[in-house]
Amino acid sequence: MQTIAKQVIQSHEVRVEDVHRAFSEAAFRDVVQQVLDRWETGTPEQRAELANYAHELREGAIRAVADVLDVDDLRTALCHLYIKLKCEWIVLNNQINYSLLCRGVALEVEMYRAALLAQHLAPLEPLVGSEAIDSIAAFLAAPIGASARAAGFRGIGVGLLAPRPYAASARPDKRLGRLSCYGASARG
Repeated sequence: MQTIAKQVIQSHEVRVEDVHRAFSEAAFRDVVQQVLDRWETGTPEQRAELANYAHELREGAIRAVADVLDVDDLRTALCHLYIKLKCEWIVLNNQINYSLLCRGVALEVEMYRAALLAQHLAPLEPLVGSEAIDSIAAFLAAPIGASARAAGFRGIGVGLLAPRPYAASARPDKRLGRLSCYGASARG
């Protein structure tokens, strides 16, 4: 991914100061308060926990690049940060959607966490650049391919994987077991 990230964002200039400006405390205070104000059923404890989560997201973004001096490394670090937050958002979104689909219940805490993640992804996008965002989105949406097969997995439909049968000599503690993605079980 690092090579892809460097190729995609070569022309995009960004500095650590840009990250600090994008993640300024004043800007996020208002955003977090708007999200918390929408959560009418949240308890004071839940709201405090969500505010702390937002604070940790913001501080984590700043810490992730605080000591990066090289421009190429900063670009790559921003791509990695974006991927990390986007993956967390995707996981929450899947949980929320499958909870609604399977049980008819909205997971409120996860919904508001996802909303806060989206608010942290938004200021990263101009720093990462639209071309890199497009590449990352394609990477995250693509089914797992040759690299997964090389690691011992065979594809079962789009995005689903199951491990190849292990040899009798394989140690049980190394067996990865079945993987299930997007709410469907892998058979094989």
